[in-house]
Amino acid sequence: MRILLSAVLLSIAVAGCDDRRVSDLDQRLKAVEQSVKQLQSVQSKIAEEQSKKQTQLQVCIFQANVKFQGSLEGNGKKRRDGTYDVPMAAMAEMERQKRDEIEECKVLYGK
Repeated sequence: MRILLSAVLLSIAVAGCDDRRVSDLDQRLKAVEQSVKQLQSVQSKIAEEQSKKQTQLQVCIFQANVKFQGSLEGNGKKRRDGTYDVPMAAMAEMERQKRDEIEECKVLYGK
């Protein structure tokens, strides 16, 4: 009888410990889940910002190329094959401007 009573008391004590441990684990799990949600939110914002910067970079480079093409057409004579004859000095200056604009795009928007 004493052994049975001891076993019952022991099982109640263990069950009580288990309840506390489960409660602690539940609290830890909730804290981890909350941290994961916060990290996912931050990661999503970072991805959006990177995507926006990448788009801005592409638009900026496109604009530099459009400006170069306009200068090419404005300063050159169109040949029958669709290419342009441009004086060397003008071409060098146009290429320098394009290169500088693209470098500025990279400084502003990454890479």
